[in-house]
Amino acid sequence: MSIRVAPKPYMSNKLFEKIGAFSLEFSFRRRTQKEEISIARISIWSNSTRSYVAHYEVSPEKPNSSKIFSMRAGAVVNSNITHCAICTYLTTEPRFWHDSFEYVRKNKKNILSHLEMMLKDIERKGPHFRKLFIFGRPDKANNSEKYWSDLINKFIDMIKTEFSIEEWAIFSAQIFKKSPIYLSGLLPSGGDPSFDVYDTLIQFDTEKRQSSILDISNIIFPNPSTIAISGAIDLSQRISEVFPLGPFRKAPARYYVFTGTSPTDVGYSGKAMPDLLLRNPKLLKRVNHWLDKLEVGYQLRVKKLGKDKDLFEMRLIDTIRGNKVDIGLTDVGYGISQILPFVVQSFARNNHIIAIEQPEVHIHPRLQADIGDMILESSRLPIGNQFIIETHSEHLILRMLRLIRDGRLKPNMLSVLFVERTKEGSKVKPIRIAEDGGLIDEWPGGFFPERLREI
Repeated sequence: MSIRVAPKPYMSNKLFEKIGAFSLEFSFRRRTQKEEISIARISIWSNSTRSYVAHYEVSPEKPNSSKIFSMRAGAVVNSNITHCAICTYLTTEPRFWHDSFEYVRKNKKNILSHLEMMLKDIERKGPHFRKLFIFGRPDKANNSEKYWSDLINKFIDMIKTEFSIEEWAIFSAQIFKKSPIYLSGLLPSGGDPSFDVYDTLIQFDTEKRQSSILDISNIIFPNPSTIAISGAIDLSQRISEVFPLGPFRKAPARYYVFTGTSPTDVGYSGKAMPDLLLRNPKLLKRVNHWLDKLEVGYQLRVKKLGKDKDLFEMRLIDTIRGNKVDIGLTDVGYGISQILPFVVQSFARNNHIIAIEQPEVHIHPRLQADIGDMILESSRLPIGNQFIIETHSEHLILRMLRLIRDGRLKPNMLSVLFVERTKEGSKVKPIRIAEDGGLIDEWPGGFFPERLREI
C-alpha cells in the first residue's frame, strides 16, 4: 500500500521554478496478518517530470547513531529514532541539479581556492577540521581526516575539469546517494549532518570569502534527504490540523451545564458544540445563516436559564410557521441533531481539515445534496477548510459534480475514491472527473440512478 502527499515547498523558489513541486510517497508492508503495518519505503516524486527523484529503503534495524541532525530542532540531537532509511536511487535528471551546476561554474575559481584552504586546514586540524567533526558523520569510520580529504579532493578534481551538467548530475547523485534519513515512527525526522556539510563545500560566499551552513530556504545543492525531512515537517503539521467528526453525533439534551471551557471545535461526537455556541455568538449567527440557506426550517437559539449562568438550553425556532414556534432540540427529528455539529464545525475554524463519516445520516435526500454547497463555501478563502468525507450518499456526490458543471468548482479540487471489497482485500479506485462534471470512469456497482434528477 502506498500513500502520496504533496507538502508545501520548503526549498528555494529558484529550485522549484526549475523542477516544480515534489510529492512524498510512503509505501507500507505487512508480511502476515499478525504483524503490524510498517513503513517500507519513502520516495520523492517530481510533479513536473512525472518521475521519481529518489527512493529510500527502510532498514528494519534501529540505527545506533548518537548524533542525528534534527531539522525540527535545527541541531544535532539525540532523537527518538525508530528506523533508518538508505537512499537506493537518486535521479540524474539535469534540471534537478541545474542550480548547483550553474553556481559552481560561475564561482569555480573561488570555490577551488576555498576547497584547497580546507584541505590545508584539515592537515593542521584548524577551524574547518573541527566544524567537519562537529557536524560530521556519526559513524567514526567515515569521520576521519582521510574521509574528508578524499571527499574534498573529489570535488576539486571534478571542478577543475570542463564538466557538463550531465556529468555534474551523475557526480552529485553519487555523493548524495549515500545520504541516510532517520525516522521517528512513520515520518522522517532527522538526517545525517555530514550531508549538510556538503553544502559548505560548494556554497562559498564570494563577498565574505567564507563558507556557511545555510538555512534550508537558501539551499542550492538539493539534498534529497532535506526534501524528505522538510516535507515530513509539513505533513506532520497538516496531520495536526485534521479534525475528525464521528459517524454518529451525540444525541441532544434538554438542558446543558456550561463546563467553563472555551472549545474551538465541536469534538469528535459533537459533545462540545453547546459550549462552543454559547461562547461564540458570531459563530451562532453564521450557523443560522446556513440553516436558512439549507432550508432546514429552523433557527438555532442558545438560551440561558434563570439566574444560574451555567445552565442553558438550545432551542429551535420554527421559521416555516407564521407564529414561529419555539421548541427544544430534543423535540424534533433526530436528523437536525446529526447535521448541526457538521454545520458548526465547517465555520468554527479556518484552514483545517475536517474528516467526517456519513454526514448524510438521518437527513433527507435534498438536504444531503444541499450540504455540498456548504462544503464549497467552507473550502473557499478566507475560511480555506478541506474535507475528507466518507459517504454512501449519491445525492451529495451528484451535487459536487453539479458544482463542477456549473463552473463553481474545478475538477482538480475534488477527488472521488471508491472503496470496494475484493478477495484480496479492500481496494481503492480513483474515479476521474471530466471538466463538465461527468465521470470519466464508470462507477462500480451500478450507482447513481438519481443522475437524471441533477443533470
